[in-house]
Amino acid sequence: GDPTPVSVISYANADGRQSPGAGDTVSGGGASATTTAAGTATLSFPSVGTFTLTATGPHAVTSEPHTICVHDGNDGNCGTTPAPGTPPPTTPSAPSPPATPAPDKTAPRGHFAIAEGTRIGHGKGPRTLVGHVDPDPSGIRDVLLRVTRVVTHGRCEAYSAVRRRFSTARCGVASAPSFSVGSKPTFSYLLPSRLAKGRYTVDVEAVDGAGNHDAPAPARNRIVFRVE
Repeated sequence: GDPTPVSVISYANADGRQSPGAGDTVSGGGASATTTAAGTATLSFPSVGTFTLTATGPHAVTSEPHTICVHDGNDGNCGTTPAPGTPPPTTPSAPSPPATPAPDKTAPRGHFAIAEGTRIGHGKGPRTLVGHVDPDPSGIRDVLLRVTRVVTHGRCEAYSAVRRRFSTARCGVASAPSFSVGSKPTFSYLLPSRLAKGRYTVDVEAVDGAGNHDAPAPARNRIVFRVE
């Protein structure tokens, strides 16, 4: 806390003569000051300890380091003898490293826009499949859809994004191939035509950046509806 005078000497002359280091910055130990035309400056150190001072200036190399020891009366620092009963000097501890965040083990939650059990009139079946995924701390890596259709009892179809059509398949949404609709929080997929008459099941499987997969949940990301 006490003002401490310092000076800087320059050897910028061709013959090696000394001259005041004017306009140089002297810093160290949390203190910094710029020298005057006479090459002098005053520093005030905010804490006790042993610090290294250096001087820097335009068109000049950094000075040799200079060590200074700062103490607070007879506190035991810098060779001082502490008064009886004075606790020994303490060395500031290094800051604790930042805590490592716990791994994300929670799956993202996807939603389909059509409500469970919805009945849609003939000729009004949706052509665009729409939904969203709740915010996830690891971000969204992919959103996958599976679409199946029960045409009549025992006759089922599954939609293929590669063929862009429904084809005969075993009944059950697990038999349908999945296809990606991107990695945005909201998604939409345009079908070749409106959904025809039948009982449909749509699965929305979201995958986050940590690799967690959303499990099927009826009425949320596994929706059954009818086009009549």
